[in-house]
Amino acid sequence: MTPSVIVIYGASSSGKTCLAKAIQEELLPSIWLRFSLDTIFECYPQPVIDRCNLHNDWSAVNEDSLYDGTFRSLSALLDSGNLVIFDAVMTSEKQFHKLQSIVSKFSTTSIMLVCSRDELERRATERADRTAQEATQTHINHLSIDCDLTIDSSSESASSLAKRVVLHITQKK
Repeated sequence: MTPSVIVIYGASSSGKTCLAKAIQEELLPSIWLRFSLDTIFECYPQPVIDRCNLHNDWSAVNEDSLYDGTFRSLSALLDSGNLVIFDAVMTSEKQFHKLQSIVSKFSTTSIMLVCSRDELERRATERADRTAQEATQTHINHLSIDCDLTIDSSSESASSLAKRVVLHITQKK
C-alpha cells in the first residue's frame, strides 16, 4: 500500500531536506507536499533564527510550542487528504511519541537517515547556516527509533537514496 506520509528522521545536516526533495521528484506525477519542522521554524524573525543556527542559542524559542505547532500543522495536512513527506530532528522521546500519535492514523513509511559524524561536521560547516556542534549534538542524541528503512547519506547522493526509498515503498505494496 502506498503510504500517505513518509517520515524522515535524522540528525541536523544529515540530508533530510535534500532527500525529501528528491523523493518528491521520484514520486511524480503524484503530488507530495514537503513539510518539516523548518517550515515553521523559518517563520521566526531572522535574528532569532540566526541566534539559533549560528550560535546554537535556542533560549528565545519555546521548543514545545514549535514542535506542537508543527505536529498540529502536519495533522491538518494529512487530515485534509494531502500526501506528505515530513522531516524533523527528534530531540526527545516526548516529541517522537507525539509525532507517532499523529502519523499512526495513516499509512506511513519511516526512514532513518544516518550519516557519519565527520560528514555531518563537514556539511554543517559548508552550509554555514548552523553550527557543527548542532549537527553532532543531534547525531549523538539519536533516539532509538524503529524505522522501515535505514539509509546512510554519508557518501550517496540524495537522488540515489530517493530511488532506494521509492523502490522500498513499491515493494511494500
